[in-house]
Amino acid sequence: MKFFYTTLIISFIGLLPLPAQNIDSLFITSEGRISTDSVYKYKRLIKEIEGFGYSVKDFDTKGKLYLRCYFMAHKRYKYDILDFVNLKKSHPKKTIKLNAAITTYPNDTTSKKSFYDDGVLIKEKVVYSTYYASGILKTKRVYENGIKVEDNIFPEDLESGPTFFIVDKMPEYPGGEEGFVSDIQAALVYPKEAIKKKIQGIVYVEFVVNTKGELVEPKIKQSVHPLIDNEALRIVKTTKKWIPGKSYGRLAKVRYSVPVVFKLPSSH
Repeated sequence: MKFFYTTLIISFIGLLPLPAQNIDSLFITSEGRISTDSVYKYKRLIKEIEGFGYSVKDFDTKGKLYLRCYFMAHKRYKYDILDFVNLKKSHPKKTIKLNAAITTYPNDTTSKKSFYDDGVLIKEKVVYSTYYASGILKTKRVYENGIKVEDNIFPEDLESGPTFFIVDKMPEYPGGEEGFVSDIQAALVYPKEAIKKKIQGIVYVEFVVNTKGELVEPKIKQSVHPLIDNEALRIVKTTKKWIPGKSYGRLAKVRYSVPVVFKLPSSH
């Protein structure tokens, strides 16, 4: 449920009902205090998003985006600019009444998701990421309420990485699952010898969809008889190229197991 809840919030932000409107700007020091336009570390723009909450963006002295944050506020919340001075503090009950805050730091490759109950912080998830010069994800560390729950190091060569059974974004076949089944059925040629010997059943074929979307390493996972096993392998190899899967935003190899059904007509 927690993954669905997080995804729901992120998706909702991407579909905000109305454009945000500027309501305030602040000049902030590196210590998180209010400053002037002559001496400051970041310029903070605060926008109100009707029916949602507030958007906050920090820009450095060169105008480059440093931080982007969204706050989902209760309807009863009354705007106070002081609530947006120190964003790294957990907002106590006496200030902004938040449901959730989603923060990203583009320059530091850090993101933070905070969840509140009537303004009181109940859960916080922070993700630290680093990247190779090629832009491919190198490391990812995840903390929940200050406790490390994930620490991953990824090779730059995608094909040398691990093979997964489940990833964030699974590989997609042209036409989806129905398209795959349709192509299998269209290509299937029931071996005459198997018909003669009344051989039927379900053959399970295992394979890997690599980072190029190619179907590789096909093999029989559950056999029925060599006559139909070989046909199952043959038709799986003839299928189209897939859209590769992704894990943590990286292309990933994913292992599949699919059933190929051989069923004789009742007359046999």
